[in-house]
This record gives sequence, structure tokens and C-alpha cells, in this order.
Amino acid sequence: MNFKVLVLLVLLSAFSGVLFAQQVSGVVLDSEMKEPLIGASVTMVDNSEIGVSTDIDGNFEFKIPRKHRKFPLKIEFGFIGYDSKTISVSEEDLNLKHTVELTTNVTETEVVKVSCPTYHDPPGCPSMQILKVEIVTLPPDINDEAHLLWFLRQQHIIL
Repeated sequence: MNFKVLVLLVLLSAFSGVLFAQQVSGVVLDSEMKEPLIGASVTMVDNSEIGVSTDIDGNFEFKIPRKHRKFPLKIEFGFIGYDSKTISVSEEDLNLKHTVELTTNVTETEVVKVSCPTYHDPPGCPSMQILKVEIVTLPPDINDEAHLLWFLRQQHIIL
């Protein structure tokens, strides 16, 4: 009889980790460069108070409270300059490591141009530099790096 109780306790303790430590974990990457996104937000869609930010390696991990385990879970990933993405996590996939790739959505349309015009110092005054700042709007037909660099050179903008 003691052997049956011991086996039952071992089985219960083995399954208790699965029952009580349910979590979502994984990594968030840039879809093009396959590099980690540091500080990306990872939240539950139904309750935005449950979530975390990714670490320096793009990793995330958070436990799902029992009262919020309504499957499939909807988890949203977001990062500035990227399209947000929502995935569904089934109960079977809870403790797996998920890889999520976000796609950039930034299209630059303006460039800040800073120049330093030449001025002559008045006699007896210390030298001063005056910076001129202006915003240059890029034309809509710029669609590759070579065209962008040509346009910037035409505007006397040096990278």
C-alpha cells in the first residue's frame, strides 16, 4: 500500500509543474535581419496588464494566472517602428518556446539637415558657430538606397 501512495505522490508532483507553472516564453526577432528586438512589448490581448518586455537577447517569459487561462490565448507583440503581431497559443503549446518575427513599417519621408554657414566674427568677440536646421522632405519616387544617396548629395546632405 505504501508503494502505491509513493507512486501516486511522484506522479502528482511531476504533473504539478505542468498544472501550476504554465507560462508563455520565446524570442522576438526582426524579420529581415533575424536579430533580437530589445524591449519589445509582449502582452495578453484580453488583459494588457499581463505581459513583459523582451530582454537584451529578445527573450520573454511570463506566467499565465489561472483565472486568465482561456484558450486559445491571444498574445500581442509590439515594437516601435514595427507592425504589431498577434499569435494564438493553445494549451498544448503553453510551455513551448515561441519565435515571433516582427516586420518593419517605417518609411522615412523626411531628413533633418544641419549646416553651419560661415560668418565672420565681429572684432573683439569670441568665435561662434551658428547652426542652421531644416527639414527636407523626400520625394515619393525614392525607392532604393542609391536613389536616396543621390538625392541627399543633391541637397548637400552628408551622411
